[in-house]
Amino acid sequence: MTIIHLEPQEFTEKLFVYRAIVYARPFVLENHIAGMVYLFDGSDGDVYYLDRIYNAYRQEEIDRMDPQRRHADLYRKVALDACLTH
Repeated sequence: MTIIHLEPQEFTEKLFVYRAIVYARPFVLENHIAGMVYLFDGSDGDVYYLDRIYNAYRQEEIDRMDPQRRHADLYRKVALDACLTH
């Protein structure tokens, strides 16, 4: 099983190819801001996910975060969740 992060257009394209069901999970970032991550299981056994973190009250703090660090934090949490649920 591989965990694959996709951008919105890629996510939509793969979703239509696999005709999968999307599910959402909340994940809490290092700075205690929760965000929804959208996932689906590909028929190839991989887990695909799309993340867009938005918080109307703390968006400036999210924007100040290093994008690569935020991505790595979410990737670890998505991978752990996938290992525990699959």
